[in-house]
Amino acid sequence: MAARVRQISRRGLAAVSTQLAGSCSAVLQDHLARLRRIGAHSNRVLHYDQLLTAHLIGFYDGVVRSLRTLDGRTVASDQMRQALDGLRLARSTIGDAMADLPAQALLPLMQELLARLPANCSHPDLADLLVLKKRICAIDGSYFRVPSDVLWALAHRRANGKIGRQVRLDLHLDVLEFLPVKAQVDGSDRGSESAAFAGTLEAGVVYLADRNFVDFDFLRAVLDIGSDFVVRLKSGEKAIKLLVQKTNELTDRDKEAGVRQDQCVSVPGSRWAPGLGETPLRVVSVFDPVKREEVRLLTTLLDVPAELIGQLYRHRWAIELFFRWLKCVAKIKHLFSESSNGITMQFYTVIIATLLMYLHTGQRPSVYTTMLMSTAAAGDLVLEKVPEVLERIAREREQERLRRAKKKKA
Repeated sequence: MAARVRQISRRGLAAVSTQLAGSCSAVLQDHLARLRRIGAHSNRVLHYDQLLTAHLIGFYDGVVRSLRTLDGRTVASDQMRQALDGLRLARSTIGDAMADLPAQALLPLMQELLARLPANCSHPDLADLLVLKKRICAIDGSYFRVPSDVLWALAHRRANGKIGRQVRLDLHLDVLEFLPVKAQVDGSDRGSESAAFAGTLEAGVVYLADRNFVDFDFLRAVLDIGSDFVVRLKSGEKAIKLLVQKTNELTDRDKEAGVRQDQCVSVPGSRWAPGLGETPLRVVSVFDPVKREEVRLLTTLLDVPAELIGQLYRHRWAIELFFRWLKCVAKIKHLFSESSNGITMQFYTVIIATLLMYLHTGQRPSVYTTMLMSTAAAGDLVLEKVPEVLERIAREREQERLRRAKKKKA
């Protein structure tokens, strides 16, 4: 029988929370105490609060990229040993705990951190979008490879002709804050991407989506819940049938923003695929200067300028940048578990770490914020100094931008 480990002391819990969360340490401390009670048993060696602490420290540790390296750091890292009261986390123990302890227990912590986000947007270029007075979410999925014997995952054929397996992370990204607000891990049981997202919608949100979301069931779900959408239409043979009601006149600002056409339409569908009936919709056509092509956007937003519709869709790219940050900067390529619950727990932990990083620094996720928070977590930088260093970097980058603009103009 495994020996029972003594619980982390109240003083130790406060120290760990301060080290990982800074200004939000009290929130993290309360939730770590709550997580300690989940799955509690006299024979349990690894408790939920210790598991979350190890994952959060591992997120900021550049060495930890797998369960093997996390196991090694609990032995080699003084910081990790102190945070876990000397407990060594074996790979098998971590894997079993991630499969057993419910990932949904992390949602209250995520929700409380999200509720603490400021109401203003984090980037001046997005200030025009505040007139909508709604949360603006870009939605999309990204795939992560898992071993081929994970049968609940999605099957796909690799370049060598063999069948591989992958899971899809379906993410809602708040465009104004550049932060994830909802996530779920999907396998073969969830169906199509648009079908999986249809069950995660909320009221009062503007959803930005690409062509793979031109699905009548998904669009009806958005309408039924009381939200809006801006979705790119497919072209060619896959284009849906539109009935044009009228063509709106473009303003000078619309033309300057690259808007080519603004039409009020309805989507009747067909006998085999019922559309959206008489619901009044709008199609805004904008020119993409990068790909040198016209992009047609279907939206429920009838009373906002056409140029704002184009601007909204351009910011859908934020979710692609976040996925890139997730895989390249946060280095979440290797998944620690083969169970759906364990993979969900890993992604939830990354979101919690990202929210804590944002709330402490006031800066959206970037290479600089991640690097500085990692340095602070390692004890090489005082956590309170991180916002100050980030502000200095931001000033220097702005000065460099102005210098280059002045030089180019000259």
